[in-house]
Amino acid sequence: MIKTIYHFELLTGGSALALDSVDGNSLMDKDRSFTIVGDALYVHQLDADSGLAENSPAIIAPDTNAGMKRWILLGTRYLDADLTFTDLGTGFQLSGGSGTSKALNVGANATLPGQDTGTAAPVAGTWARGWIRWNTTPTAGAPVGWVCITAGTPGTWEPFGMSATNGFWQFSDIITGGPWVDVRTFGAVCDGSTDDHDALQDAIDAAPNGTKLLIPGVCAFTGELDFSGKTYITVEGMSWANNGTPATASGLKHLGGNARSALWLVGATYFTLRNLEIYSTSTTPPKVVLALGRSDAGSYGWHSFDHGRSTGYATQALIYSIASEVNTWNAVAMQLEGGGGKYVFYTSQSDSLSVSPGDFTASTNLSLFMNNFWIWNLVDDADAAAIYINAAGSTGDMYFRHGSGASRKGSHIQINVVDDGADAASGPFVFDGIRMEDETTIGIPHGMLLTSAAAAAVVDGLQLSNSSLLGTDSVLYAEDGITLDGLTMRGNKSNPVGTRMLDAYNMQRCFVEGLDGKGSRVRNSSYGNVFIRCGAVTFSGAASPYNTLVMEDYATPGIKYYGPVTQSLSGQGIDDAPFTSFVGYSAGGAVGHITQTQGDGAVDGPKAKVASPGWTFVGMVRVAVNDTDYWMPYYSYTP
Repeated sequence: MIKTIYHFELLTGGSALALDSVDGNSLMDKDRSFTIVGDALYVHQLDADSGLAENSPAIIAPDTNAGMKRWILLGTRYLDADLTFTDLGTGFQLSGGSGTSKALNVGANATLPGQDTGTAAPVAGTWARGWIRWNTTPTAGAPVGWVCITAGTPGTWEPFGMSATNGFWQFSDIITGGPWVDVRTFGAVCDGSTDDHDALQDAIDAAPNGTKLLIPGVCAFTGELDFSGKTYITVEGMSWANNGTPATASGLKHLGGNARSALWLVGATYFTLRNLEIYSTSTTPPKVVLALGRSDAGSYGWHSFDHGRSTGYATQALIYSIASEVNTWNAVAMQLEGGGGKYVFYTSQSDSLSVSPGDFTASTNLSLFMNNFWIWNLVDDADAAAIYINAAGSTGDMYFRHGSGASRKGSHIQINVVDDGADAASGPFVFDGIRMEDETTIGIPHGMLLTSAAAAAVVDGLQLSNSSLLGTDSVLYAEDGITLDGLTMRGNKSNPVGTRMLDAYNMQRCFVEGLDGKGSRVRNSSYGNVFIRCGAVTFSGAASPYNTLVMEDYATPGIKYYGPVTQSLSGQGIDDAPFTSFVGYSAGGAVGHITQTQGDGAVDGPKAKVASPGWTFVGMVRVAVNDTDYWMPYYSYTP
């Protein structure tokens, strides 16, 4: 934002009428000045960190306390008559000659220095490179404006942007939103085939923090676009469409030629990508299309990806996020088409895929928010995953809400717990309102897969709700050695041909509620686990006496039991076995509904006990689940 506007009659000399007379201590970054010398109007902006050598009129240093502060020339106008000053109330107008084409307005809702308005590109007068003329009579499909790409009389002008039906950007938006730079100002053609790499990188390198880079068409490029070290940069297109056709509206089209990434955001902070597509072709695709991460402890993220699409080919992953935190993804579409990669979205605390060893700084990996997304994995690989979370002890606070898509093979979502000494993924991991289908008839075994190479790993705070992750074997499968602590599953739908809602080895403090009556299997279960409407629930292995099973219609004393419960215990004598506390329907005898099979295998052999007779009503028990109290009858068994 402009802080202070100055008016002078001389550029240098040190007198009170000269631009260099203002004490540097009183100047602030982005102050503006207007200096009229003869028939020329010079517009300068203060750069508080420039430090460049003085070269008037392009670079002017204050005479006193200059430090690093320099006045940088933005543009020059030549006036064909005496200059007139007009007070506009909310600003002022400097004009020369007749008509507004020679006027410069400053104030709220007014044109910025270096810009004016008109109905066509100038055909007369002398203009500086970078001058923008905004179209005052836009029609649908017409340019938003014109930019001078070569200084001269009148210089070379190129159109930019495409107007919507009802108009174009307002000047007030430009003033409050920061400077806009059309990448064609730096020579980009943006025709979808010309290699614009050098022009795009020049625009990125020259953009001060806070700049918005405008992508007016399809800007093709080879190699890599490097945003490292940049802060508060916005890359914005004119439009995008999730119609299956790559890069036909406004976007960045990668033509190959780099082994690391297409867009390198490692070391960047507060980056925004909006209203455009990034497409990577099959020609020598990069390892990853979009790389996010830290180059040091301070460059931790805060990125925003809004209304856009990333599609194409990669040898490792489409999107690669390494210890990049507090990132928001909203209304985004992602599709991996091939190239050897397995993952559409991959996140980890370190560069676990070795995309660029030494260039990522490993750290915590927290606070990811993805909403209203579409994700599609067309890779035919048994190890593929649309979303892959490589989780360690400082990975968590990740929320995926309201998404849809499909996978061809592997799993829809995979959480892999890394043995980093903690053997735990801190969580929480929340998946709500997600619908993922099988893209072919090959079959996805597990909708969500939990894996670990650690001998004993823990996943804390996993929540899967109101979702449909279609898998032929199970909705959620956790490998042996993984303990689910605080799992919540509710309102989920399983594949009609799937056999289980949940298939796990170790559980504690978990709440599982089925939607379509599919069963669950748990090998070992600790205390505090609750099941509602889950069909057949089967337990085996070691058991704690604190397990609780909640059946259907839990709000009434006469609970209806939905399916059979089976528990198998081994290595324990019949008289001292730690019976699990079951809650269920037993009015009139529930023979066959609840069964325990136990024995030490060496002396007594397997012995069976059924729910009636021997089960005695004890009373009502209150169980708190997700801050909700449920009253249930409690029964105990007497051998």
